[in-house]
Amino acid sequence: MPPLRWPAILAGILVSALTAIATHALVGPATTAVASLFGLAVGGFVAGKSANSAGAYHGAVVGAGFIVLEALGVIPTAGYAGDAFADTLQVIVLDGAALLSSTLGGALSSRIASSSDRGRDR
Repeated sequence: MPPLRWPAILAGILVSALTAIATHALVGPATTAVASLFGLAVGGFVAGKSANSAGAYHGAVVGAGFIVLEALGVIPTAGYAGDAFADTLQVIVLDGAALLSSTLGGALSSRIASSSDRGRDR
């Protein structure tokens, strides 16, 4: 596995949290899950671009950090279901979607070249 670039990961977590919070504030609480997934994709992309290697790997770590912040109550989460089984299922599905979204954002970062990438071997 490639070494983790923690500044890139922390930047990705910060961007994903701020993007999710801002999107949640703009579009309302009914779309908390969509706001989070959008924020995660953006944060994963930022981490992948900042790391300059293993974008999907760095994006996945951003997703894990975001899930921790959700668990601590720093980032708004979707409402919980009425019973324990449905609640557990909802948490598993949303956390899986969070990891997928941030990983895809990170993977996309290595596919899109910016002007600073020109002339550099990949």
